[in-house]
Amino acid sequence: MKNILIIIFISIGLIACSNDDNPSTDVSNSDFYPLAIGNSWVHKSYSEKDGAMVFTGIIDSTTIEGTEEINGTIYFVFKTKTTGNDNNTPHFNKNGERTELLRDSLGFLIDTTGYKHYNSKNKTRLVNYEASFGTIFSQLITDETVVEVEAGTFSCIHNQFFAIEAITEELLPGIDQDYYAKKIGPILRTLNTASGRKLGERRLDSYSIK
Repeated sequence: MKNILIIIFISIGLIACSNDDNPSTDVSNSDFYPLAIGNSWVHKSYSEKDGAMVFTGIIDSTTIEGTEEINGTIYFVFKTKTTGNDNNTPHFNKNGERTELLRDSLGFLIDTTGYKHYNSKNKTRLVNYEASFGTIFSQLITDETVVEVEAGTFSCIHNQFFAIEAITEELLPGIDQDYYAKKIGPILRTLNTASGRKLGERRLDSYSIK
């Protein structure tokens, strides 16, 4: 249990919170997420070594390449290419290309299944998923935090991910943080085991917003 990741790190680092009961809700112009064709981000992954964060060589390059209509609902097409993960480090993205269809639904960034990748408005503690050792939760922290990464300094809100053990109902020490800047995108993601051991970070290195 002690080496199990709190959450599953997927695609562009926008981490799922829960499932949307009504994924077909009308799309409106987002006041938080930078959803526009041509927007792009480059993230670099870092691992802890001797108390410091060291660049792993893993790079995620993401671009919004277009839109796609499904059952009358418009989604933005996110394409991500990952390079440098030749050792298949499990808590970072695998090498290759991936496509995700995402949209804003009432402050949640969701995909075609209703899966929530980020939460920008709802302060309620949400069940993320059930694991063998307990329940993984996520919660929006709206207090703004100044985060400095290679791409610059940003004022961010963040989603917090944590686990509660099934038998003891105790909060496990490992807490992941996913920092996001309004109209910019994902800035910093911290990765830990449930026991609290720090695994790494994913940082915004550069971006282009239309």
